Amino acid sequence: MGNIKHVCHLVLGLPMGGTEGLVDKMLRNPPAGFRSSVICLDELGVLGEAARKDGFEVTLISRGQGFNWKTVSRIARHCQKHEVDIIQCHHYTPWCYGAPVRLRHPALRVIFTEHGRLYPDNPSWKRRFFNHLILPFTSAITAVSPFVAQALKTVEWIPLNRIQIVYNGVDDSRFDNLPSKKELRRKLDLRDDFIYFILCSRLDPIKWIEGLLAAFRRVLDVSPQIGLILVGDGEARSDIESDIEKLDLKEHVLLAGYRKNIPEWLAASDIFVLSSHSEGTSVSLIESMAAGLPSVVTNAGGNPYVVQNEITGKVVPVRDEKSLADAMLCLAGDSELRARYSARARKRFEEEFRMTHMMDSYNGIYKSL
Repeated sequence: MGNIKHVCHLVLGLPMGGTEGLVDKMLRNPPAGFRSSVICLDELGVLGEAARKDGFEVTLISRGQGFNWKTVSRIARHCQKHEVDIIQCHHYTPWCYGAPVRLRHPALRVIFTEHGRLYPDNPSWKRRFFNHLILPFTSAITAVSPFVAQALKTVEWIPLNRIQIVYNGVDDSRFDNLPSKKELRRKLDLRDDFIYFILCSRLDPIKWIEGLLAAFRRVLDVSPQIGLILVGDGEARSDIESDIEKLDLKEHVLLAGYRKNIPEWLAASDIFVLSSHSEGTSVSLIESMAAGLPSVVTNAGGNPYVVQNEITGKVVPVRDEKSLADAMLCLAGDSELRARYSARARKRFEEEFRMTHMMDSYNGIYKSL
C-alpha cells in the first residue's frame, strides 16, 4: 500500500453505543496517510453490519468463553495478512488480546484506549499481574477522562505517566440546519407546552434510570407540565417500563427506543439529564452540548469535567434522588438560567469536544508511532 499505514481497531463488537459510534466514525474517517479496519471479538453489531454493507473492512473473530490464546494467534495472522501497522484496542478486554499479538508480530504498534470502567471497579491481582506482562508490548495508552486515567492507575496499576488523556469528540455538523424546535416537536409528536428532559443512552443498569424516574416523579408532583424522553434500548427496558407503570408516569415519559436522528431529538428538548453512577466521558452528554442544551448530571466519572457546575449545568451527587429532583426543578422553572447554561455549553463544546479535536489527537499518536 506504499506509504499508507493501516490502523486496525480491535473491539468486542459494534452495537449501537457511544464508544462504538466513535469507533465507527474513526473507521470511516481515517486521518490522511492511513487506512482503517475493525476486528470484532464477539459480535458485529448494527454498526458493524452497516459498515460492512458500506464497503468497510470489518472482521468478526468469535473468541468464545474465557481467555483463548488461539484468538491471539488468529488476530496475529490477520494483522500480518492485512499488513496492519497499528492496532488500537478499545476497552480492557481487547487490549488483553491485542498486546500479546506483538509476540508473533514484533513490528506491530499497540494502543490501549480505555473508554470507561465497570461498576463496581474492583481490583484483581490476576489482572494486575497480566497487565505487568503486556505493558512492555503496549506502545501508547489513552483514557477518555482524568477519572478513567486515575482508575487505570489505582485499579490496574498502570503508571499515570504512561497514560495520555484524549477526550471523546462529536461531529457538530450533524446539528447544522435543523428545523425549529416547534417544527421538530410537531414531527416527533411532542407537546408544545412541555419542558422536556432527555436522556440518550443504552438502557443499562449503570445509568440508574430507576433513580431518574423516582426523581422525575418528585418533579411532576411540583410541576406537571414536564416530560421525560428516553432515547435508546437495552437490557433494563422491561424494568423501566415496570417503574413507569408503578410511578404513574405513562403520560409524561416517552420510551422512544433506538433512533438514528439523535440531533433532532436533542434539538426538540430543553434539558439533558444523565443519572449514571459510573461514566467515562459520555458521548451523548457531549452531543447535548453540541445541541446547546443545559444539563443535570451526576458526579460520576468524566461528568464533572464535561459539565461545569453552575456554569453549563448542574452536577449532583451520585444516587441521590432528592438532589437530582431539586436540580431538575430548578432548571425546568428558570428559562433565563437555561439560556445562560445553553450558550456556555455550546461554547465549551466548541473549545473542547469537537470531533476534529479527538481525531487530531489520535492522528498525532499514530504518527508518533
